[in-house]
Amino acid sequence: MCIRDRGFDVVILNFPVYIRTQDNAIVDGGADFIERNAMLLVDLINLINTDKIGNEQNVVIGPSMGGLISRYALNYMEDQNMNHDTRLWISFDAPHHGANVPIGFQHQFNFLAFGLDDFWILGDQNVEELQPIIDGMLKSPAARQMLTDQFESHITDSDAVTFNSALALPQPYYYKDIFDARLNNLTATGFPELVRNVSIINGSGINNRYPVSYTHLT
Repeated sequence: MCIRDRGFDVVILNFPVYIRTQDNAIVDGGADFIERNAMLLVDLINLINTDKIGNEQNVVIGPSMGGLISRYALNYMEDQNMNHDTRLWISFDAPHHGANVPIGFQHQFNFLAFGLDDFWILGDQNVEELQPIIDGMLKSPAARQMLTDQFESHITDSDAVTFNSALALPQPYYYKDIFDARLNNLTATGFPELVRNVSIINGSGINNRYPVSYTHLT
């Protein structure tokens, strides 16, 4: 039976590309700072709680980065003594310990996008189609906050593409440490504490079944 057939409302929060009125900058909401998107979710939860009829509590589901956004929002509301009126939080395949994009892919894409500009012999051979992937994705605020190993932290040369071979271990961008500290310091456990917390993951990908399909975070 459909959730709506059971009498529940489904509210989907999306983060589209928009123009910021303060400076007319184009912002990709889906790759923006996690904290800023979390504050939008806080506003939405407050709006829902003000307008809803009845005493049913909310169920918040966060897929992928949405798991971090919703975790931060609920943590923040509890830290600020704001009533989120939420009984269940479901984190669906969210990178709570950081996201992983192989550093070799990151370096290769960045080099192909910006490292093939030979001024003297062949001229500019950069693959321009890859440049939005670097600037809009791998250099986005969200990627810098989530990636456990981010290519910019490996670059020490002024050409912006050459890797420092001495940095063999994963190097997160400094945004990640700042975000992790903020997220974990809002509540004692780093997770929402006034709700039931459930984490769901996609699985191994090779059809190796786990004993259970979910784990409790608290």
